[in-house]
Amino acid sequence: MTNILYVEQNQVSCEGTGISDGHPRIFLKLEPSNQVVCPYCSRQFILKAPADI
Repeated sequence: MTNILYVEQNQVSCEGTGISDGHPRIFLKLEPSNQVVCPYCSRQFILKAPADI
């Protein structure tokens, strides 16, 4: 299982679901670098690049 999730929003929640025993739900912002790492489970969230129109 990968610890990287690509997301479409700049705010995410993480509760460690599927990773060991989980942890309290926390909310994380992906600003200003468009990525963030959960301090509990080290899951990395990366903002998807917008699609070209």
